This record gives sequence, structure tokens and C-alpha cells, in this order.
Amino acid sequence: MPNYERIADPVDRAFVLGLIRQESEFNLTATSGVGARGLMQIMPGTAKLIAKAHGQSYDASRLGRDAGYNLTLGTAHLSDLLKQYNGSYILTLVAYNAGPGRVTDWVERYGDPRTGEIEAVDWVEAIPFTETRGYVKKVMANVQVYRSRLDGPARASSPTSIAAGRRG
Repeated sequence: MPNYERIADPVDRAFVLGLIRQESEFNLTATSGVGARGLMQIMPGTAKLIAKAHGQSYDASRLGRDAGYNLTLGTAHLSDLLKQYNGSYILTLVAYNAGPGRVTDWVERYGDPRTGEIEAVDWVEAIPFTETRGYVKKVMANVQVYRSRLDGPARASSPTSIAAGRRG
């Protein structure tokens, strides 16, 4: 992973790598059909808001050509979402993929996996958008692979981390 400036609380490296694997397959120049750019597939409007919130300059052209810049803004966005959702990787991923409004709607509809109202795996299976449901599953599987590579297999398969959808 390229070096980048940390402008927010640190984010688990395995989580960042797992997300990048799913978003762009590590292709810096990737651009989605809706305009998301770079390694972390950041929407320019979102990137502008993140940059402003963290006192950074904004340059849309750098999102798809400067890996460090993309990671700086993307990891700040992840950090902000993790803080908003009390460390829940699952809710953070849903917000990253489908937007925070969907998280609010689905927590109201199905219960909150952070409180034990519903098991995390059942909550993910209840996500009504096939794309988002698959996205969460794939990123979480990627996270386990990268944890195993970075931390060793015992840490990667911690039941607490898998059930809670966050670093255990």
C-alpha cells in the first residue's frame, strides 16, 4: 500500500486493503460508471466534503492519479464512518457502498447488529440490495484474508471479530 498522509484516526490496514481489493482491484486509474475514482473509488463530491472537513486542499484530478491523495481522503472517510458507526465494519461498509441513509433505514427496519438486537450475519442477509449485500460479504472475506497475511491465521479468524464485523 502506498504511503499516505493520515488526517483522521488510523484505520485497520486489513480493512483498507480488503475494501480496495473490492473497489478497484488496486487499479489507481479505475473510474466507475457513476464517477467514483481511484483505489478507494471515491466520488468527487464526497472527496470534496472529506477534504474540507479535514482541512485539506481538494483536487479532483488527483483522485485517479495520486495514490497517496486517494488513500488520504479515502481512509479519512472510512475513519469518519467507523466513528459514526461505533467501529462496526458492517455498517461502515453499507454506508460506504449505499450511503448513510440506507444504514439508518435498515437499522430501523431490521434492528441494530451492534446491540445484539440481530446477529450481524442475519442483518447482512437482510440487506435488500443484492449489490450491497454481496459487497459487504466480499469485503469482509477480503479483510480476513489480509488479516491472515498481515497478522497470522489465529488473529484473522477471531470469532469476536467476525461476529461483530470489526477488529477483534
